[in-house]
Amino acid sequence: MGQAVMDHVPSDQAQELQQLLERVEELAAYEALHDEIEAATQALEAHRAEFEALMKDGIAAVDHAQRLFSEEPFAPMRYTAADLYRAFEAVGYPSRYQEEPTEEDMETLVAATLHLVDEDQRLHLARQLLMLLPEYVSAERYLDAWLIQYSAFQMTEAPDESNPFLFVMFNLAFAEWASQVDSQQEALLHALGIDRSAVAGMSVDEVEAWLQAQMADPAKKAQVEAYYAAHPMMSDQAEAEIMELERGTLSLLERDDADPLYLSPEEVDPWVPVLLERLEPIKAQARQAAEGGDWKDPGTLRAMGDTLVEVAREMVPVVFTPERLDRLVADLRDYRRKLLDERESQAAMHAHAAFMMLEREETPAENPLLIGICFASLRLLLITLSEEARAKAESTTETGEVES
Repeated sequence: MGQAVMDHVPSDQAQELQQLLERVEELAAYEALHDEIEAATQALEAHRAEFEALMKDGIAAVDHAQRLFSEEPFAPMRYTAADLYRAFEAVGYPSRYQEEPTEEDMETLVAATLHLVDEDQRLHLARQLLMLLPEYVSAERYLDAWLIQYSAFQMTEAPDESNPFLFVMFNLAFAEWASQVDSQQEALLHALGIDRSAVAGMSVDEVEAWLQAQMADPAKKAQVEAYYAAHPMMSDQAEAEIMELERGTLSLLERDDADPLYLSPEEVDPWVPVLLERLEPIKAQARQAAEGGDWKDPGTLRAMGDTLVEVAREMVPVVFTPERLDRLVADLRDYRRKLLDERESQAAMHAHAAFMMLEREETPAENPLLIGICFASLRLLLITLSEEARAKAESTTETGEVES
């Protein structure tokens, strides 16, 4: 009877009606178990201290939740790799190859987790979890039951936070998503006839030259483009990863061994008069702040930073001629080789992304790394000039004291 009616309903309305019927059935099942759930909740109070002790040990709590929510009764509530892919497309991708997740990565992972569950989904999951509660209490699995109950309550009481259940569901989906992306990448290499064992014995420069030779073949290039178009999960992740690595290229300039990337004094010197002239209006602002006791006035520092960026942008098209860009690319290749030798893989990936970006750059004047190099070189020069002026002033003061 019900199916006969559904057969005469348009497909979009039929789906909505089916979801409504499922929610009604779930509510009926939940109400039927209401007394048992209440009894299980009361029985758990005798084991509250044991649960609180577990939650104080973060590592133990995560391990316990991982084991529990990986069990079969929770399988119907799991997210798929496709679900996670949609979440990453909405909130952004984390770094897959960081040795340790950054604070930004953690924020992205939490945002993706919360994106998976709207209000209706949270209520659905909370009911599903609570309906399992009597079974786990009857089996005297009290810590497991506490984790189930806690996660269910957190679903509705803390909708902007993750919880043990969502954390595990996300991790399981993440593992599936990463496995699918890796499998698709492996399948692409196989389709191209690329033998990993042969590549493994090459140096990084040999691998790069070999890949460029492969992509010079129009047929193989078309094959790669078609494969990426047919596998959006892999291609979107790869694009996000490249963009993340390119953003990370600026972090190279913060390293103590980044001197080879900086401009030479001869390249910076012609811009000193320009910079000092632009900074002239800020001197009065800095002097006034210093007289008020604020040697690091945020407004003054911001104005100086804006001026440095302004001059750096003007420097890029003048300093970085095609020949100078070629030299920088060569320096970045050497730098990458050095970082690989020192087993600094993340920094080496940033160096690799930097010269790959420069080699295909059509508008160098807008390249963040080139602007960053000019900015950092100007800033270093200002610091040097300031230190020299301070040393000269101190020397003059000491000489005057001796003579007097």
